[in-house]
Formats: sequence, structure tokens, C-alpha cells
Amino acid sequence: MKEKIYVLFVLILFVITLSFLSKIDTTYTIEGLVVKQEESTIFLQDTTGNIWKVTDRKDLKENDKVLITFDNKHTTTKEDDEIKKIEKNT
Repeated sequence: MKEKIYVLFVLILFVITLSFLSKIDTTYTIEGLVVKQEESTIFLQDTTGNIWKVTDRKDLKENDKVLITFDNKHTTTKEDDEIKKIEKNT
């Protein structure tokens, strides 16, 4: 019986921890530049040198300065980061 209570307690703590972590803001914003445009696809380079491919943004042109907001998905690598918003940086 004590073992079942202990397992239940650990599971409850795990769920509470996951719940708390999901509320932590995982977004960050970085400056970038449109470095290339091919039809409806643009390529952005951020200030750290990473290149990002984005489609369906016909309002952006080569050499436009932008602010890129990312979701880091609670990881330390940028490889899985997702672009959430792109806006012109005037």
C-alpha cells in the first residue's frame, strides 16, 4: 500500500512539474535580414548567422530588415525552433 501511495505521489509531482513548465514563455525575438527571394519563398539570416526558409510572405523583399520571433520548444538547440512571427524592422 505504501508503495502505491509513493508512486501516486511521484506521478502527481511529475504532472504538476509539466504543468508549470508549459506555462514558461519559450519565445525569443532576434533581428534578421531577407537575404534571398525565390517566388513565394524567402530566406532570412538572423544575427547569429542561421538561415531560415519561409514561404508565403510576398510583402518581404530582399534586404528588408525584420524581427523574427521564435518558439524554442523548451530545448537548447535552434534546429527545432519554430518561427512564430516575422515583422518588418524599420
